[in-house]
Amino acid sequence: AAGLNLVEIETTSETNYQPTAELLAQSGQTFDGLIITNPSNPTGAIISAPELKKICTWCDENGIRLLSDEAYHGITYEEKAQTAALYSDSAIITNTFSKYFALTGWRLGWIVAPDDMIDSIKKMAENLFVSPPTIAQHVALECFNHLDLLDNYVAHYKRNRDILRTELPKIGMSDLSAAHGAFYFYIGVKDLTNNSEEFCRRMLDEAHVALTPGVDFDKKRGQSTLRISYAGTPEDMYEACARLKKVIG
Repeated sequence: AAGLNLVEIETTSETNYQPTAELLAQSGQTFDGLIITNPSNPTGAIISAPELKKICTWCDENGIRLLSDEAYHGITYEEKAQTAALYSDSAIITNTFSKYFALTGWRLGWIVAPDDMIDSIKKMAENLFVSPPTIAQHVALECFNHLDLLDNYVAHYKRNRDILRTELPKIGMSDLSAAHGAFYFYIGVKDLTNNSEEFCRRMLDEAHVALTPGVDFDKKRGQSTLRISYAGTPEDMYEACARLKKVIG
């Protein structure tokens, strides 16, 4: 939509499917901007604060505009995800009330941007929407009076994650992403299939469990990966694993 050319830089499980400053510098690619997601969908991976600082510094030193998608901030476990705004005055930060604040469907979010980009962002926004609905803004403000409840949601996600971390290897899904944030596992399933779309369709038809094929995120390598969301109940986690085991064997 913006008339940009996409440049892909391949990450691996060794860096938890997140970029590093070293990887960017050694990629051999030329690009004007970099988009990161921290924590990440589909992997749940977090970029550590020291590495995020290195990435921000590298982008600033090389005249590369950093866009940091921080939609899953607040949904983290062993460590918190840091914001790129702490390390760069030129980065663009996007966030939403849909994840940690649990206002899924209300489509309310925000952008933190450098002063020299505000006018351009306003012009683009005016052609996409007029303003956020009033009721959504009032509901969003009320969220800040219930942070204890929202933190309980995060504890709930962590419990689900830990259940799957124990149960999934029992059914042949042991190649799990670290999942330090968000509510997803990205799973290598090359021992089970080389066609993730067909595999997920089969699991839906036979086990009645919804999985997302890796090709939705990685057209090159996604036939041997898939994503699992664990935003349901603990009972759902156990039930889903039991159903998958019956089909997979």
